[in-house]
Amino acid sequence: MRERLAFPDHALSAALHSLRGSLEQITETVILSTCNRAEFYVALADGELTHVVRALREWLEVYRNTSLPKGADYILWDEDAVMHLARVASGIDSQVLGETQIMGQVKDAWSSAREAGSLGAKLELMCEVALSAAKRVRNETAIGQSRVSYASVCMDLASRLFSNIENTRVLLIGVGPMIELFLGAMRTRGVAQLALANRTLSSAESLVKAENEVALSLEALHTRLQDFDIVISSTASRLPIVTRSMFESAIKARRRRPMLVVDMALPRDIDPEAGQISDIFLYAIDDLTSIIDEGVQNRGEAAAEAETRLRDAADQFQSKLLARQRSDLVRAYRDSMEVIQEAELAKALAELNRGGDAKEVIRRFASRLSAQLMHLPTETLRTGDLTPLEKNHRKREK
Repeated sequence: MRERLAFPDHALSAALHSLRGSLEQITETVILSTCNRAEFYVALADGELTHVVRALREWLEVYRNTSLPKGADYILWDEDAVMHLARVASGIDSQVLGETQIMGQVKDAWSSAREAGSLGAKLELMCEVALSAAKRVRNETAIGQSRVSYASVCMDLASRLFSNIENTRVLLIGVGPMIELFLGAMRTRGVAQLALANRTLSSAESLVKAENEVALSLEALHTRLQDFDIVISSTASRLPIVTRSMFESAIKARRRRPMLVVDMALPRDIDPEAGQISDIFLYAIDDLTSIIDEGVQNRGEAAAEAETRLRDAADQFQSKLLARQRSDLVRAYRDSMEVIQEAELAKALAELNRGGDAKEVIRRFASRLSAQLMHLPTETLRTGDLTPLEKNHRKREK
C-alpha cells in the first residue's frame, strides 16, 4: 500500500496542484511521502467540512488508481493535525522511535510545496511551529540519545574501541538485507576501506561502488582477515565461516591491535570461542538486541516527557493563527475605511463644486462618514462575517 501511495520528488509538484484543484475549499497543500508514510496536509477556506474527507479519498483513489482499505488512513483536524506533525518531525511517530532523518524529510516536503506554489500562510505556520517543537524535544529530552538500530549500536561500539572510525577498515561478510544496512551506515560514516566477502564473488562485486570498496571471496579471508579493524557477518551458512584459529592468526599479524567482531547470523558465522581471544571484541545478535531493547525503553520514557512540549505546539499554533487573522482583519478594516473616506470625500467635493453651503456640506460629510465607519465594525462584531470588509478590500486593490 505504501509503495502504491509513494510520491517521488519528480512527481510531487503535479500531485500538489492536482490535490489543491480537487476541491474548491482547498487553498494550500503539502505531501509528506517517505518509506513509512504518505500524508497529505491541506488548508481549507471557510465553509462546511463534512464532504472534505470523502473528496480527499476520492482524489487519492483516482490519482493513484487504488482504493484505501478500511482503517488504512487517519484524519486529523486543526490542533490535532499540528500535534501530529510535531510528533512526526520529532521522531516520536517513527517506526524507529526518535530517528533523526524524518525532520529533514518534513523540511524537504514543505520546501517542495513552497517551490510548487501550493504553500500558504497557514501551512507555513504549521510547519514553523511543529519544527520548533521538534527541536525542543531533541534538545531537552533523551529521545535521540539511545541507540535503537543494529547499525547505530555497532557504530557506538566501534567509537568506544577506535579513536577515529573514519580511519578504520571494515569487512562485511554476506550480501543480504542486513549487510546492506550496515554497508549504508559505513558509507555514511566514511570509513577508510570497505570490503565485501561472499561465497559468490559476483554478488559481492555488484554491491561495490566506490574506489575504497573491494569484493572478496570467502577463501581470501584466511590471508586478508588481519587487514580489518571491524568485521560484521550475516550469512545463511549452517557452519561458522570464520574460526578461532583464523582470528588467532589475524591478531598475531596485527600485533595485538584490537578487532570489533559482530556476528548477526543465526546459526552463527563466527566461532563463539573467538571471543575468548584477547583483543577480539565479539558481539552476537542477542548482545546487540539487548542494547537496543534498553535504548527503546529509554526513548519511550523520553517520548512520554516530550509529549508535554509537543502539546504546547498546538496551543502556540492556534494563538499565532489568531494573531495573524486579527492582523489581517485590522488591515482589511483600514483598507475599507480608506475606500469609504475617498467615496464620501468625493461626494462632499462635488456638493461644494455645485455651490453647496460649506458648513452644511461638511456636516453631512462628517455624519455620513461616522455612520459608515461604525457600520462595518458593528456588523462584523455582531455576525462574525468578514465579507463586507473583504469586498471593500478587493475594491481598494482594484
